[in-house]
Amino acid sequence: MLEIKDESDIEALLLGLSFMGTGGGGTREMGKALLMDAINAGKEIKFISLDELKDDSLTVCAYMMGSSSPMTEEKQKKMQFYGLVNVKVNNMQAAAIKALEKFSNVKVEAIMPLELGAAASSGAISGAAWLDLPVVDADYMGRALPEISQTLPVIHNLPMLPLASADKYGNEVIISHASSYQMAERLGKNIASASFDLAGQAAFLLRGESVKPISLSGTMSQAFNLGKAMLSAQKNNSNMTETILRYFGDRAKILFKGDIARLDAYERDGYFYGENHIRGSHEYSGKNYRIWFKNENIQSWIDDTPDVSCPDLICIIESSSGLPLLNGRIKMGY
Repeated sequence: MLEIKDESDIEALLLGLSFMGTGGGGTREMGKALLMDAINAGKEIKFISLDELKDDSLTVCAYMMGSSSPMTEEKQKKMQFYGLVNVKVNNMQAAAIKALEKFSNVKVEAIMPLELGAAASSGAISGAAWLDLPVVDADYMGRALPEISQTLPVIHNLPMLPLASADKYGNEVIISHASSYQMAERLGKNIASASFDLAGQAAFLLRGESVKPISLSGTMSQAFNLGKAMLSAQKNNSNMTETILRYFGDRAKILFKGDIARLDAYERDGYFYGENHIRGSHEYSGKNYRIWFKNENIQSWIDDTPDVSCPDLICIIESSSGLPLLNGRIKMGY
């Protein structure tokens, strides 16, 4: 069973999760801060397999909602006006879980990660650690994706609500009813944006008997083992591309090699949209590759011919370091 004991384990897990996050899922820095806070506070990170989850055990997804936009003087003044000054909560995901338990009069027994991503998954793992709960070695996406409506519980028409939201200033909100999954997510986003920052949220209160048939099993272990292989390649100055291909076997292939020639990106309704344009090099010289993203990489084209689309994972690594690149951190010339 997957064990995370120290900083080295955390770095391996985050590196694998970052690759599986397909250009999104949050930064490794944020993920490390969340997990190290728990470790340094003496909390234990515990995992159980999907098979170990009992049919009557109550699970919940804990995740972060919102965007961490840069601090400005205007934003700081608004936060002071609304009393968003003193941090009162150690872990927002844990606070959201407790608020949901109180509202629903239940006791959660295990945490289900919603998706794979360095910060996204760490939100669930850290919330579990603060509450001394195990994390199920599974998730509902097998990658990072921008919308709740793309998760397996929604596809299988399982209930998302009630939803609890908690920010680090102690504000808590419960969404008990919504007209659709999309509206529930919209409400959650607006609650988070009201605090001018991220909020911890908890939803999909489901029993093991509902979770097990629809979950993707072993995805946390897969990310951890991938990260270990990548760290080993870094240490030994091995070729990272070859290491990743060897790890996945016939489930992965090189799509393109080149340099970032143009970046088009913008924010709208809480999402980060754009296209990364790559000018080919090596055997791809003279060709161009284009990747469209909505937070995460969703579809790609080679010379305007469609190449790969979601749910397959389109992952970008920087050739010299071998590190996964997040949309928003990619720069011209990479």
